[in-house]
Amino acid sequence: MNLRDQYYTPNEIALRMVSAVKGSDIHCVADFSAGDGSLLRAARIQWPKSSIIAIDVCTNNVKNLKRKEKKWQVFRQDFLNEPSEKKRREVERYRGAVSLVLLNPPFSCRGGAYQSVTFNETEVRCSTAFAFILKALQFLSSNGQLVAILPESCLYSDKDAQARILLHGLGKISIIGANGHKAFSGCTAHSVIILFQKGKKSGLNCEPWQNKHLHEPHQKNNEQVRIHRGKVQMHKFESSKSKKGLPFIHSTELQEAGIDIKRYRIKFNENGIRGPAVLLPRVCNPSQHKLIIYEKRSPLVLSDCIIALHCRNNAVANKLHKDMIDNWEHVRKEYTGTGARYITVNRIRKILVSMGYEVVEG
Repeated sequence: MNLRDQYYTPNEIALRMVSAVKGSDIHCVADFSAGDGSLLRAARIQWPKSSIIAIDVCTNNVKNLKRKEKKWQVFRQDFLNEPSEKKRREVERYRGAVSLVLLNPPFSCRGGAYQSVTFNETEVRCSTAFAFILKALQFLSSNGQLVAILPESCLYSDKDAQARILLHGLGKISIIGANGHKAFSGCTAHSVIILFQKGKKSGLNCEPWQNKHLHEPHQKNNEQVRIHRGKVQMHKFESSKSKKGLPFIHSTELQEAGIDIKRYRIKFNENGIRGPAVLLPRVCNPSQHKLIIYEKRSPLVLSDCIIALHCRNNAVANKLHKDMIDNWEHVRKEYTGTGARYITVNRIRKILVSMGYEVVEG
């Protein structure tokens, strides 16, 4: 566990989380990433007679909690990967006995890194934050509740898709609210607060956290769009001074006046993309001025931060561009992320379908 990934919960957020709990039958509260204990102290104010369990991997945190909170059950343990069987048994006795779990789990899970956690005899690969959620669920009582802070990306990332499906099958999930990127001192992550009620059913047939920004699908317009994501990673990019190189396009080259094709050139063994197409950045602070039509047939090479939407002719490309501008508020909201805002090919596909286009592969 990364001990540098410690961003303690501000009191105002802790109080919001506690106030989200339904009912008053709370007899045992646990936090499996307790930090400085702020979430548990907020719970103690609300339910002064409840027993409290605090677990943290940091030795100093555990020492401070034991010194300040004599009535709490405090354990030092790596909740996801504790090697000591004795320490695991100390906590296992609370399995199925906790009426409320409060969590602000570690967020760090770089790039394609996964955590593996066993849940109901199934091995699940997911982010670190969601691994905490799944393991914590095993300590909830039959009608227990969990309130947690999660990175915003947990709500839609492919990495956590399996975990979301499992969670949805066990109870009702509600999104309590979002925390701004300045909510935690020293951290710029976008995060949300969720409430899970075990055994409750929402009556929904889909995940409650799916984006609801898009309109219902328009009538099909019989136009096809092919999605192409750039391949060249910027940290591997080497500019070529040869005039035979192809223009290289990164998000900085998408400008309100058009595409800057003169800044970089690159030697490229594959065919570049050709117009007509609409280009848009995959990672950015979304702006409709970055949505650019490219009508020429001369090839371009795209960085992996650019997505091209190929059309059969310039008229269709211009229509698609106009449709995306007209629906810009919905397109903008599909750019999400815990840190930098980004959009996925799958989300773009849904946008196009919602506007009546047929998406073809390749």
